[in-house]
Amino acid sequence: MSTFLETISEALHSGFGDVIYLYLIPLVVALLVLLYRWSEKRSVWKLSQFADMRVLGRLLGSVDRRRRRWRAWLSIAAVALVLVALAGPRFGKRTIQLTARGVDVVVLLDTSRSMLAEDVAPNRFERAKLEVSRLLDQLHGHRVALVVFAGRSHVQCPLTMDYGAFSMFLSSVQVGSVELGGTALAPAIDKACKLFKAGERKYKALVVFSDGENHSGDLEAAARDAVKQGVVIHVVGVGTAEGAPIPIRDESGKLKEYQKAQDGSVVITKLNLTGLSRIADVTGGKIALLTGRTASMAPIWSAIRKMTRKELQSRTYTIYNERFQYPLLLAILLIITAALLPTRAKPEAGRG
Repeated sequence: MSTFLETISEALHSGFGDVIYLYLIPLVVALLVLLYRWSEKRSVWKLSQFADMRVLGRLLGSVDRRRRRWRAWLSIAAVALVLVALAGPRFGKRTIQLTARGVDVVVLLDTSRSMLAEDVAPNRFERAKLEVSRLLDQLHGHRVALVVFAGRSHVQCPLTMDYGAFSMFLSSVQVGSVELGGTALAPAIDKACKLFKAGERKYKALVVFSDGENHSGDLEAAARDAVKQGVVIHVVGVGTAEGAPIPIRDESGKLKEYQKAQDGSVVITKLNLTGLSRIADVTGGKIALLTGRTASMAPIWSAIRKMTRKELQSRTYTIYNERFQYPLLLAILLIITAALLPTRAKPEAGRG
């Protein structure tokens, strides 16, 4: 018995998109039948309160009760067919294979304290996060990853085509997400390059969002190693040449003071465009600057789009031929028929 029920269930699920509406049909039909019978009895009772039984008999005698029942059953059948249509009947299917082709793009985001400088509104870090989100909108069809760095680097999101997950990880990143202070850009580039598939000489792009400070490692050596692996590094310089102090705020966001050097002077952090430009030059990447209210990432978007693509993902989908229109059309015909069906057996007698 259980095997038979399982077979029926499988057949229903394969033949209908949402079988819950089929399960509702017996309940809805039963309720409508009860409602019809209750309505009939209530109508007779109401008439009996205002008319003599002999007059009532003459009034009801002109009504063809069989036709009224037919009208009710046609209406109930129409409701059942509407539920069948909502269940999404489908007969026949075909399979299609979709292949996603693209490149692997790793975003390297600077989370050092210098990114709190406010020479770019609202500050360097928040502006960089905004541009990463905008870049993501242009990268559909590609795999993306997120690496954050300060004194050390950390893989925040591995290579994925789940852009929702990437956005979630990006939104959780803050200055201070990496425990060790400082700015170790060169080691971060090395770590980011390890996310790419070894042995491939193309399909790889690294986009660096940073103010260019580097307190550890040789940037040019890191760039040359990236070239050997087939990685193109694009850089986005965040900040201005004039620079700005680094604010220190309390938990409520109120400014307490500015970061100071050991001699007590206020530290001014400036965009190190020279180091960033060298990285892009060595690897053949593009440069974009976030130095004001407007900035164009178009050169980087365009360069990534022009890269040779590889097969990233291949999926087979089953497409069913929807047939909901047939029961829906039949339901409409039944409703029209019920509306046009006369319920009087003969013309109503004239009043004398």
